[in-house]
Amino acid sequence: MGSFNPAELALPHQVISTYDKAENKGYCMVELTRKELLKGNPAFTIEYKDKLFGIGKANNIRHFLRNPAAYELSKLQDKLPVEFDKKG
Repeated sequence: MGSFNPAELALPHQVISTYDKAENKGYCMVELTRKELLKGNPAFTIEYKDKLFGIGKANNIRHFLRNPAAYELSKLQDKLPVEFDKKG
């Protein structure tokens, strides 16, 4: 195996301006393969094949970068939990 790695971390200015365009509404691609819902952290956004993928935990960046093809087809479930605004 070579050192080919098609995924790269998005630059901070790219994250801020394009995070709302992340696949699966920004949910963590690695956690979706584990049947878990975790919102991605904009700081951990990864660009792969001209798409943005949310990653929820720093440790999951390593998993995604090892084999991005294993995660790119993960899909968000049809029904999501209700989210409430957290106002003080």
